[in-house]
Amino acid sequence: MIRILTWDQQGNLEQNTSLEDCAKVLAAPEMTLWMDIFQTSYETSQAVLRDIFRFHPLAIDDALEETHVPKIDDWGDYLCLVSQMIHSGHEMNSDQITQEVDIFVGKNYILTYHQEESETVDKVWKGWEIQNGYHEYKPVNILYQLLDETATDFIISTDQMELILNDLEDQLFDNPSPSVLEEVFSLKRSILQLHKNIVPQREVLNKLSRSDYPIIGNDSSMYFRDVYDHFMRLFEIIENLRDLTGNALEIYLSVVNNRMNGIMKTLTVITTLFMPISFLAGFFGMNFFAPTENYTWWTSTPVLVVVILASVLFPVILFLYFVRKGWMR
Repeated sequence: MIRILTWDQQGNLEQNTSLEDCAKVLAAPEMTLWMDIFQTSYETSQAVLRDIFRFHPLAIDDALEETHVPKIDDWGDYLCLVSQMIHSGHEMNSDQITQEVDIFVGKNYILTYHQEESETVDKVWKGWEIQNGYHEYKPVNILYQLLDETATDFIISTDQMELILNDLEDQLFDNPSPSVLEEVFSLKRSILQLHKNIVPQREVLNKLSRSDYPIIGNDSSMYFRDVYDHFMRLFEIIENLRDLTGNALEIYLSVVNNRMNGIMKTLTVITTLFMPISFLAGFFGMNFFAPTENYTWWTSTPVLVVVILASVLFPVILFLYFVRKGWMR
């Protein structure tokens, strides 16, 4: 799908401009164009980038191949940014929490390319449509809104991750099951993915905030500096989440070990309590004496009573002794 917005310096907005008219808009300095390409075939996207915008073949390859971490390239007349945004319909513990969105910014145009639909781009796109006649002329403003909305989405996702992690920690104390541990590992992978994308994206914002590129201009640097501050905060949040996931794994191992120690202690106590009974049963069960000898008293009623009392009293006495020594805590 290819959608196009064009507007003049007064903010008069025109939607659904045809591809044939895009070249005319690009050639008119008083006009500005935003083209969003997604869910479009490789050949069609390549043709648009090559024939209408005349981007460099290397820049086109970077955009059409989703294998890059966030970066920014200066091609003279335009900038090429690779950005990672929150994936549409993602889950906090999914492996694909982010998606790549490539952005081209020229003097009077901005182009966004992504293979799947992006909620972040949609929100900025709809907001730009609503602000007909209000927004300013420069495409840099759209770039700022895209990056600012990206930072906001990242912050919301990290806050949700923190809530999920707190809930998982409670479950680890109550029921440290393998399924809960699997959720912790899945969340940890998502956090590592965010960390891998936020660090280079922070450097991209740092370059934009320093006014290193003529297309951006000095007037916009303060806005990108504000987004850079958001990513600095995000970096600290991600670092804290990484520590919390490590603590959650330590909690799981500690709770499991404590439960195992409790089980072993219970089994040891049971074995110890029945040791005197086992000794008496084993001793009286031995055929040690010859059958010709007359030991009828050995199996008399008083001896039976003594043995039964001993079998009952020995475990009770040992149990009270364990309690007194504090071994049952």
